[in-house]
Amino acid sequence: MFRQSFKNKLFLVFLAAVVSCQLFGCSTIGEEELASAREYSTRCEQRIAAGDTFVAGIRDDGSVVATYAAADKVSSWKDIVAIDANGFTVAGVRSDGKVECATGDNNTFDIDTSGWTDVFSVCVSGTTVVGVKNDGTVVATGENDLGQCEVDGWTDIVAINASNANTYGIKRDGTVVFVGNDNHNKTKIVSSWQNVVKIVSYTSEVAALKDDGTVYCAGYYISEDSGPVFNVSDWENIVDIALYKDLLVGLKSDGTVVATGDNFKGQCNVGDWKNIVSIDATSNISVGIDASGAIHVAGVRYGGSSGSSPDSDKAVAPALTFNSVLFLSEEGRLCAWDVSSGLYENLSDLPALW
Repeated sequence: MFRQSFKNKLFLVFLAAVVSCQLFGCSTIGEEELASAREYSTRCEQRIAAGDTFVAGIRDDGSVVATYAAADKVSSWKDIVAIDANGFTVAGVRSDGKVECATGDNNTFDIDTSGWTDVFSVCVSGTTVVGVKNDGTVVATGENDLGQCEVDGWTDIVAINASNANTYGIKRDGTVVFVGNDNHNKTKIVSSWQNVVKIVSYTSEVAALKDDGTVYCAGYYISEDSGPVFNVSDWENIVDIALYKDLLVGLKSDGTVVATGDNFKGQCNVGDWKNIVSIDATSNISVGIDASGAIHVAGVRYGGSSGSSPDSDKAVAPALTFNSVLFLSEEGRLCAWDVSSGLYENLSDLPALW
């Protein structure tokens, strides 16, 4: 379970790395500190997830709070340690390795996780749910039109990512496997990657974080003939990445942030952010949560300059949907900040409407 004491321990290690980097330079950051920073970011990411019409987050006691249609569907879930959502589907991993799953009433695909055991992480992509087990094998259920569920032969997997009929797996040795929609020759490209610790993807785009803090990229937004270019050649000391279509954001070990891709709305103008511990990205928006729990946003109405959220709720994990920052507060509330209008709202008490 995501206990408060463990979260605080990880956060203190991350904060110590940030302070050390600021005082002595990033060359003093060792592999252990980088790994701890990555783990903290991952655990923040696993605490909240947004679907098309709802957002769900894990409280410190392992229960789940959700909005709209998902509220009733997850109200009985307990001992949840990781959660993910996409479209009209949400899935949560229990501390005993079993997986809870709920989907919208309009779903026509058979999504059944009731027999899954020994799972430690899940990814949801539309009507496909993928889980990785402690023995390194992978399970998948739901829509399989492009072979995105064909993971039966995978072994030694330590992390997964799923998006838009794409399923990626990171093996224990840092190599990458892939099934699904193989446009832009992704299978061949990612099979050559080494020392990968995290993958993020969109329909045609994929980026991978390496254990040395550098980043791989592949997909549509690589060639200047295709559109905005992901230029990560000078990225280093990266501990987390976030991707949405034509925007790639990276969190550095010193708490600063870098971004590349389409900057039409100023979403890449994150150079003045500091002490950031968690990031996310969506269409025209980059978001970061700093060590104080304040949210920073670039893009949309800010014209490239960062905006900051109201300070009434300290954020611990972000999830983005279009022009809104949805976040889980320290107190276990789900909140929304519409960065276009400035409207701020506590969502936790809203009725369960579709």
